[in-house]
Amino acid sequence: MNKHPSPPDRRRKQTDSTPRRQPEKERRSANADASPPQKRSAPHPAAHRPSGAAKAARAKASNRDRREYYLNDNGGSTGNTAVSSLVKAIVFIVSILVISGFLSYFVISIGNDVFALVKQDNQTEISIDDHTTIEQLGVILEDYGVIEYAEIFNLYAMLRGRNSELVAGTYTVSSSMNYDQLIATFARKVTTTRTTVVVVIPEGYTVDQIIHTLVHKYGLSSEEELIDAIQNYDFDYWFVDELVNLRYGRKYRLEGYLYPDTYYYYSDASAVTIINKMLANFDTKMKQVFRNCAAEGNDYREKIANLCRERNLSFDDIIILASMIQKEAIYDIEYSTISSVFNNRIKNPSVTNGLLGSDATIYYVLEDPPKELTTEHLNIDSPYNTRRYPGLPPGSISNPTYLAINYAFYPEPTNYYYFVAKKSGYSLFASTYQQHLKNCEIAAKEEEED
Repeated sequence: MNKHPSPPDRRRKQTDSTPRRQPEKERRSANADASPPQKRSAPHPAAHRPSGAAKAARAKASNRDRREYYLNDNGGSTGNTAVSSLVKAIVFIVSILVISGFLSYFVISIGNDVFALVKQDNQTEISIDDHTTIEQLGVILEDYGVIEYAEIFNLYAMLRGRNSELVAGTYTVSSSMNYDQLIATFARKVTTTRTTVVVVIPEGYTVDQIIHTLVHKYGLSSEEELIDAIQNYDFDYWFVDELVNLRYGRKYRLEGYLYPDTYYYYSDASAVTIINKMLANFDTKMKQVFRNCAAEGNDYREKIANLCRERNLSFDDIIILASMIQKEAIYDIEYSTISSVFNNRIKNPSVTNGLLGSDATIYYVLEDPPKELTTEHLNIDSPYNTRRYPGLPPGSISNPTYLAINYAFYPEPTNYYYFVAKKSGYSLFASTYQQHLKNCEIAAKEEEED
């Protein structure tokens, strides 16, 4: 037995799946007819780099393509570009108008806040201490709704040099007050304990008498502020709104509407507050008198309007007539009869040449009225002289009560055209001028006997 077997045959049997290696001689013969392989040479680094002229041409072409894209694909045409420009212009103009509108509104709003041109009279009680600054006051006023712009208030105070030291205390202010009035209020020394003033305005007082009473008897407001409120302030009442196209020569706009009564005011009440309370009282009295009257209408205002239409007079005409009745009648019992005299003269102007002949209207314009009127007084050239100028005077000559106003609407049915007052205050009435002359003699005789 062979102790060392022979090594296996190193050649392996060729299987069918393994391709046979082609002998060298056959490979050479197979490739004899093929073309010899070309030798590849490395390209020069600058062989394909474009020149400067080529770059410029390529950029020009690119820009042309881009322009054609925007014109054809993005813009469409020259017409579309024009439309787009027009739309942009319209948007710009509208934007400017809107911005201008907002700016105008803001300027008007600030002006109204500074000067209190058209603001409601809402009163507010505000307390400040010793260390309150003008800047803090502006914030407080804004918080309470007295003003709208604290920053503008502070700027205004600085520009006006009104940033003076404020005085601690409790104050009543109104949203109808302008910046100067507000600053002056908190800078003025007042008692920390507010007092209530009881004011009595007698029946038939004129505006001049009311102002003098308020200022000099009760120490309220000032003549200048009260006159300004009476003549100019836009009070929110229907009868004030009707005071347009006033007659030439009218002395006071609100004469006739400051209702005579007893009022309670704080000692620091503003002129607007004082007058507003009188006007509110007037409106209340009109409502009480006419809401249940027999005239047609759903409320007292409609009934008053219908009564005026029946009489062919305005409501202000009625108040003027009532003010004359108030001054001519000494006793309430004669209101209706004196009203009939004036109403008869208005209805039938030919009887007295349209003259109402009221001496009370002459007294109204005299600065220092005498006890008896002279011929010179009777001939004074004034639209209030109803002995010289026909019709009603340009304004009321007193502030009448509801009783005089009621009888101005509802006069006693008489045929009287004349009256003369006796020394007792009662009057003698007449239908004819001859009878009136006799009554004048009777009244004069009573004067002589006394």
